[in-house]
Amino acid sequence: KKYGELYKLPDFSYVPLRTVIEEMIISSDNTAVSMIYNSLTKEERDDVFYHIGQRNPDENPEFPYVVELYSPKELANAYRVLYNSSFLTRKNSQYLLGLLAKTKFRSEIPRGLPSNLIIAHKIGEATMASNKDLPQVSFHDCGIVYYSQRPYIICAMTEGVDIKEASNLIASISEKTYNYINEYDMHK
Repeated sequence: KKYGELYKLPDFSYVPLRTVIEEMIISSDNTAVSMIYNSLTKEERDDVFYHIGQRNPDENPEFPYVVELYSPKELANAYRVLYNSSFLTRKNSQYLLGLLAKTKFRSEIPRGLPSNLIIAHKIGEATMASNKDLPQVSFHDCGIVYYSQRPYIICAMTEGVDIKEASNLIASISEKTYNYINEYDMHK
């Protein structure tokens, strides 16, 4: 309940799908995630996860109490699928990428990059019920940096680090990646 506002609505409230999608992406609203996830059949979820190259959490017998963390490659694949419009139509893929570029969270990948650069990204955080001693099990930011004619996917994930330190680390990795690509581009 740390992100978003949808949890404040009374049960069985009508919320348009567009609003749920926007809250899920722009505000990282976990209630919106649950609303969409639970509205799909297992077969539909299987189909989505298969096409975006990720494991379906339904396959974990401890889900939803223990969520297996995705790898950077799995998360990057989801962005590749959106960028290439290889699962959704181009119009729907562009709509979602546009929402990802409007996210409220600007402290990780975008920090230290030029403010005019479009960055379609999403943060994520997870804690693990079985290890409450860790201040933060996982914090990450993944997305597409639309660098001139050379957009790139970046996915930085941390584990076992508090959020502030993780945020700084991700921002540093992002800035170093951008500087490397920019330097390469200048010498080409």
